[in-house]
Amino acid sequence: MNKETNKNQNPLLQESALPFGVIDFPSIKLHHYTQAIKIGIKESKRLIKQICANKECPTFKNTIAPLEYEGKTLSRAQSAYSTLYSAHSDDAFRAISPKIFSMLAKQENSIYSNKKLFKRISHIYKNGDSLGNQEKRLVELYYKQYIRRGVNLPFFKQQKLKRINLALNLLSPKFSKNAIKAVNSYTLFVSKQDESKLEGIPAHLLELASNLAKSKNLSGYIFTLQPPSYIPFLTYCKDRNLREEIYRAYNSKNCYGKYSNCKIIKKIVALREKRATILGYQSHAHYVLENRMAKEPKAVFEFLEQLQKAYHPAAKRDLEIVQKEAFQKDSINTEDFMPWDFSYYANLVKQKKFDFDPEELRPYFKAQNVIEGLFKIAKKLYGLEFIENSHIPKYHPDMITYEVVRTTSGEAPNTIGILYFDLYPRDTKQSGAWMNDMRCQCIESGINRVPHILICANLTPPSSGRPSLLSYDEANTLFHEFGHALHGLLSNVKYTSIASPNVLWDFVELPSQFMENYLTKKECLMLFAKEYQSGNPIPSDLIKKLENSLYYNEGYIGLRQVMLANLDMRWHTTKSKTIKDVLQFEESVSNSFLLLPKIEGTAISPSFSHIFAGGYSSGYYSYKWAEKLDADAFSYFEENGIFNPKLSKKFEHLLSMGNAIEPMELYKSFRGSEPTIDGLLKRVKNRE
Repeated sequence: MNKETNKNQNPLLQESALPFGVIDFPSIKLHHYTQAIKIGIKESKRLIKQICANKECPTFKNTIAPLEYEGKTLSRAQSAYSTLYSAHSDDAFRAISPKIFSMLAKQENSIYSNKKLFKRISHIYKNGDSLGNQEKRLVELYYKQYIRRGVNLPFFKQQKLKRINLALNLLSPKFSKNAIKAVNSYTLFVSKQDESKLEGIPAHLLELASNLAKSKNLSGYIFTLQPPSYIPFLTYCKDRNLREEIYRAYNSKNCYGKYSNCKIIKKIVALREKRATILGYQSHAHYVLENRMAKEPKAVFEFLEQLQKAYHPAAKRDLEIVQKEAFQKDSINTEDFMPWDFSYYANLVKQKKFDFDPEELRPYFKAQNVIEGLFKIAKKLYGLEFIENSHIPKYHPDMITYEVVRTTSGEAPNTIGILYFDLYPRDTKQSGAWMNDMRCQCIESGINRVPHILICANLTPPSSGRPSLLSYDEANTLFHEFGHALHGLLSNVKYTSIASPNVLWDFVELPSQFMENYLTKKECLMLFAKEYQSGNPIPSDLIKKLENSLYYNEGYIGLRQVMLANLDMRWHTTKSKTIKDVLQFEESVSNSFLLLPKIEGTAISPSFSHIFAGGYSSGYYSYKWAEKLDADAFSYFEENGIFNPKLSKKFEHLLSMGNAIEPMELYKSFRGSEPTIDGLLKRVKNRE
């Protein structure tokens, strides 16, 4: 069958007849994506032409509503492709990305440079006093979006912007592709003869490494740069030379060679700066933050400086304690202590200080049990139920799919969304964890179009008959992403563009970080944390150890997060012409945060996908910003009961309204006041 196959056989060209219009992934062939996007772009152009040709006075109904509700082919095809690009893409799939991203960029540019369409939107914006609140909000967002995309600029500047946006849309996928390739290209092999070098690594992790070696017809153990392998290796491997080897590999993986992202970074930063200048902004950060809660770089830098002052002395004390342990245990002097030593000796200190090793939790954190625990918490908070539905098509057999339903008193269960889980690493998936809203909620013709939400991660996989057993950090990752998922699932607005989680970037992490708090509470752990073989509940003394150790190394960890946020801001407020070398620039702006020697040839920026291949440029600070919000919000629950139905209802309102209301107004309607930083700083003070 050639690429011009019958359009009716392309499952992306019409909404699926499957329940709730879910994407029929198994039926999609590679060429379907390009075909559907081409046709979707034609539909979009035809729709905009019809809107602009309308001789009637511009109204919400004849201009904005069609933009929201019609032309779904393009959004469906784009969503399907971008979902798989991150979650399940081989070389052939990624090979068509330049063509697809180029088409999408050109279409987006043509929309936002359309002066006729903007003129209609502008008229509605200036004469929309009679509109409803959500309609006013939506029109305002459309209007500001066009302004921020340069619709009022002279033609020659618009053409420059088009070229810049097109180039940026092609560079980010290249960055991501290199990041994936670099992770997949490295393995650390330890032969059976050298098995003694792996002293300290837990048995189940050795089993995973052994199975990986067997899959490649090798006798021994293979460790990778995937988080379920790399992080435990640094934490538990006693052999210092091996820790150094894998640390250097991880932190230099995109610095040199064929997968280097250094040239790409310089191009991205320069292009973002040019775009900001053309649009009349001082920097890319000024451009981005105008549309954030922080509003301007000055506010972000002041926030980060406040945190650095709090974290730095705490981090220094944390490090001194760990260095003391390294000297007492293995005679490693302070001046010889290296970055690859910290996780290992910090864990030894944790075991001594709290009589606690996080690995003790793993037998109680069977992945499916953690998921069921999340469901029980969501039911207690919001009355949701999750029903596994194996008939929902998947793009990979490891996935689990659920209908999310809610039963109102006296009524039949009502499906409010579809939830997908894709939890384990593979060569076709990028590293990290994320939530993807494959379809956002909206109300169309009086019918609620339910959201389709994906939670994607790279957690410890099942092995040799043993189920997936998660570390505490991995369980925390699931809680975090489930918070994002709830944000999308509970959305209850009229229009997709303002539906959750389409909120301001420094507000988007509040639901996820708020949810993390529940993993630390005994009432929640008793709902699901059962030993995977015996079924016995987690012992109270183990929960107490977890509680006591919660803020261990909070200063050191917090300082690193602030460093990353500062690095992001410096990349996007510094004149690009002054940046000659990526690694040197990173070192120059990060020195004041470093407590350990900078290792030559290593850097964070070349694999910092959040800011160079994701949506976090000039926005990485939002994790700490949202932590301020979540600490303030959760303290409200702690004061009144973590499952308090009245507060749950108020917090659900915050989640459900998306971007229909200014985020600070939403927060104040929940809390009764603006958030303070006290709760966040208390976590630093409580570290001991």
